[in-house]
Formats: sequence, C-alpha cells, structure tokens
Amino acid sequence: MQLPVNARSPSIGERALLDVSSVHGDEASYVENALPYLAHWQKQGEKTALVTLVERDGSSPRPIGAQMAIGASGLAVGHIAADCLHEAIVEEAKAAILAGENRLVRYGKGSPYIDLKLPCGSGIDLYFDVCLAPQQIETMARFFDERKAFTLSMDMATGKSEISPLMHGVKNGRSGAGNMLMQRNYFPPIRLLIAGNGPSVLSLARLAAETGFSSLICSTDDQTLEFARQQGFEARALDDIAEYGSVYTDDYTAVVLLFHDHEKELPVYQELLPLSPFYLGAMGSRNTHLARIDGLRSFGFSEEDLARIKGPIGLIPVAKSPSLLALSVLSDILNEAQLREFVC
Repeated sequence: MQLPVNARSPSIGERALLDVSSVHGDEASYVENALPYLAHWQKQGEKTALVTLVERDGSSPRPIGAQMAIGASGLAVGHIAADCLHEAIVEEAKAAILAGENRLVRYGKGSPYIDLKLPCGSGIDLYFDVCLAPQQIETMARFFDERKAFTLSMDMATGKSEISPLMHGVKNGRSGAGNMLMQRNYFPPIRLLIAGNGPSVLSLARLAAETGFSSLICSTDDQTLEFARQQGFEARALDDIAEYGSVYTDDYTAVVLLFHDHEKELPVYQELLPLSPFYLGAMGSRNTHLARIDGLRSFGFSEEDLARIKGPIGLIPVAKSPSLLALSVLSDILNEAQLREFVC
C-alpha cells in the first residue's frame, strides 16, 4: 500500500498492510503518526526504535513530542529535526537497537557531536526507545481502535515505558526527578461529520481528505449524496442521523452544518447536542445565528447546549465561494483542535 504524500498515516487500529519498501523520501518525512509503522515492522520481525523529541533549547521546526519510527534496516518515517541530522538520528537508532538499550542523546548546542550543528545555535534532546514490547504496541492499538486518547510515559532513567488512558492536565514534555520522565499524549484522528446540501459540502470533504481527515456526509439532497459517493465519501441521508450520528460522533469529531435552509438543521441538533463533538458550527451570518439560537431555545435546548453552537463559522469573515468557505471552516476546526492540543 503506497501512502500518498501529505496523507494521514493510518492509526494503529486501522491495521494498514504497509509495504515497508514503499515508504521513502519526502513521503516518509510527512508521516505524523509513526506508531503504525513501528507496529508493522515489529510484526515483520524487525527490531525498532521510537525516537521522541523531548527537549528544545532554542528554535526547532518540530514540537516537543514529535516522533520518528526507525527500523534496524535503516528505514525511517517521521520528522524531528533539520535534514542535516536525519542520517545521524538513523545511525544512532541503529546503534541503540544493536545494543538493546535506550538512550538520551543531545544534538546541537551542548552536544558532544561537535560536527553536527543546528540552525541558530539551538540544541535538542532525543530519546531513543528500543524496548517497547509487542504487548505495549497492542495496548496502544486497542486505544486507537476504541478512539480513546492515551498517554505514553517514558522513564528515561530506567528505560521502562507505561501506557495509560489520557492523563488530563499532562502536556507533552519532561518532568519528575532529574527531569527524566517524558510523557507523550496521543489522540484519535480528527474526523468530520458534514451535514448540508450543495457544492460547499463536497468542497469541505475534499479539503479535509487532502489534510488527512475522514468525513461522513449527511444530506437531504439526493444529488449531493450521489456526488459524494461517486467521489468516495461515506454519505447517508439526514433522516437516518438518529441511527448513525451517535455512533460516529465523539470527542474528536467536528460537526459542520452547511444548510441554506436552516430548518433542516433541527434533527442534527436534537441528536448531536447531547454528545460531545469538539467543534459544532453552522453556516450563516451573525443575524442568522442569533435567529437560529432563538428558534432552538423554543425547542427546549439549554443555554449551555446553545452556547456550544458556533456561528458564524470560519476564520474568513465573508467566504462566498465553496472552496473559500471550505478553507475558512477547516482552518477554524484546526485552530480549535490545536487549542485543545489534538494536533501539533
């Protein structure tokens, strides 16, 4: 299976049958979730290293918690530092795998590797974990399967790692005695439930797909549903939302309503407001949104629930074309996801 450039790497739970030999070059650098590759290589009998950025001293192109998966053969996916360090990181990982011991390595400022410099004189600490057991990988797979967030705690002093349900209040970073505990949070892939009619629905779904997010399209319009299915999207009639809405919607789902006839929104609110999508927004002007809220109030929705509906949606105040509206809305969703630290 060839992963296209910029595509979301599959979660462990998707059990992608990755062809190790097909992952190379720039394609490998764009992988954000390295865990599926780590799991696949282990199943193929290859020893592996999970490399994590645990400290930055100065500027760095990647956030704390950025990771790479590296196999004993030298295959690597993910991106942590400047290209000039890539080969050094791979060689360090291979050495750690051969020794069978985890290690914490400094690069750049303050590093014993004086021939490896980072831009602007910065420095980074990388943790090479070669001791993750297959059972631990399976535990992470189970969390991904169930779309549950979790925390990987790496004791860099002892070399032991533990996986647990998401530890709320814990951010990606180091803590503990000697600053030797590294904790890294993982979240299920963001997905969209797009309810609406017309070209804006398909524009948003296509842009989301290019960004690496899956979408479920719900519509009252047969043509919208037909076009969506022709383009490979899962599409369902809005009348069936009571059947599938609660199954699809969770804490990591963004719900977007793109109806010009706002009376068609009511079934969505009835089914999804009691749930916990991290983003719930509807198309329309500010006046339209005020009228929407007044109308929903008459149906008995609580003020707390009504306050969760975002409107107008999008980061661009006036976006008239379907493509510009899609860009505006998806940017708004990603901004909210980043505030919640679902994405880097």
